[in-house]
Amino acid sequence: MELLKDLELVQVTYENESKKAVLTFLYEDAGEIREVSFNKQSWSGTQAKFIDDLEKAEKVEEWCQEYFSCDFNSLTNCIGVRKDVYDYSTYCSLWETSSVDKFTEDDLGLIDEAVIKEVKLDDVGIKIHIEYEGKIYENKMVYAKWVDGMKKFFINPQEKAKKMEQFKNKFGVDIENKDEIINQTVMFEVKKAGGKFIWVDIKPLVKKNRKK
Repeated sequence: MELLKDLELVQVTYENESKKAVLTFLYEDAGEIREVSFNKQSWSGTQAKFIDDLEKAEKVEEWCQEYFSCDFNSLTNCIGVRKDVYDYSTYCSLWETSSVDKFTEDDLGLIDEAVIKEVKLDDVGIKIHIEYEGKIYENKMVYAKWVDGMKKFFINPQEKAKKMEQFKNKFGVDIENKDEIINQTVMFEVKKAGGKFIWVDIKPLVKKNRKK
């Protein structure tokens, strides 16, 4: 990954019936461009095409507000703005990513062991990254709610308290001591929520394996 500082946004184009925005940044030092995509749709392996994804669409609107202080349909008004761009080997992003992989329909019902590699806390929830067969997958314990009218996530303090308690019950440590469970082996299962979203269910850490 290479961090390219202060690149100018020179063009915004919409594709896929205006459900995807391609933001083109000028890398003046190299005489090149870098493209960042904000796509409201997700790829469906079973249908072999991009399909509408409400959760993804909400995230895209959040990104637009966070990085450009506008909604998705107004990104063209931001031409001339300068942003730092993270240049990865196969894509570019406005933020540092951890290259999280996703399980597919073919993996549903899979139960196996993985290793906890990272635990992050942000304004949306607790994000637990596990490594399985050389790839990183993510489990989210969300405690914020997207308010469509304001195009922003807001923390629900009661839900946050519940998620903190669930985290402690599952792993045997308070969230402040989350680094203690790094490199611990856990069981996980690939499930589907609401008949649509595939997610990773991390099983509680066996008490005898918890650090004292």
